[in-house]
Amino acid sequence: EKRITDIAITGGGTVVKDISIGGTGLLRVNLTSDGQVFADANVAVYFDGTEDWNWMDSVAHGTWELRVPEGTHEIRIYPNMGGMPEKRITDIAVTSGSTVTKSVALGGTGLLRVNLIMDGRAFDDADVYVYYYGGDDWTWVDRVSRGSWEVRVPEGTHTVYVESRVDGIPSRRITGVEVVGGSSVSKTIDLGGLVMLRVVVTAGGAPASDVEVNVYDEHDEWIGSASQAADGRFELKLVPGTYRVEAYSWMDGYDSAEAHSVLVREGSTTMEIRLALPEY
Repeated sequence: EKRITDIAITGGGTVVKDISIGGTGLLRVNLTSDGQVFADANVAVYFDGTEDWNWMDSVAHGTWELRVPEGTHEIRIYPNMGGMPEKRITDIAVTSGSTVTKSVALGGTGLLRVNLIMDGRAFDDADVYVYYYGGDDWTWVDRVSRGSWEVRVPEGTHTVYVESRVDGIPSRRITGVEVVGGSSVSKTIDLGGLVMLRVVVTAGGAPASDVEVNVYDEHDEWIGSASQAADGRFELKLVPGTYRVEAYSWMDGYDSAEAHSVLVREGSTTMEIRLALPEY
């Protein structure tokens, strides 16, 4: 707005004030990524170094325009691709009657592909995420075929997290996954082979069935509960590693039992341990 003060008016006179409210110019923004037009973004202009702003209009694929007052403005670009940071272009001088074009190259993107295998076969029963730049901002990786997931990510070094939906298979975190703009990066993750852990539980020398058998990893995180295959016999498939096994007793007169540092060896098919519930 503009204010003109001290306007003197005399009786019978006519006072004319010519007021220039300032000119305008056309501001145009073109976006590219990986050398190609990039249109998946919102673009705003902040007027004359203030917090007064407006969205720019998308007028063509990858091009935004807005008529603005003459002055020095700022452009803020908000990509709609997860992990791609906001970009600011400051000190854009627009004079009356001019057209100012800013061509902005955003960071590149690449295709990240994750393949999961177990026992030499494609493994499908999992969820896959990517954490951008190893931070807390993340997104799902889309399943595209059996055992394969894909997502387009900004260039940088990211972390892939695989969460199995099968008891006994621990989650996996792969750090330092580098993606260069315009590239396709494939990561094949071998979850290893499964070994059957058989836990035989007895109470007073007889098979004990009224128990719950839980398995924990070396960090004492719960892996899964073993299924009862027969009286006093519980089974769970595990990847090779070191575990703690607990038989929790629901029987009167008998306490729980556990085994520490149970080593499930690679290359074996079945491993058996025995737990005797102590009396109390």
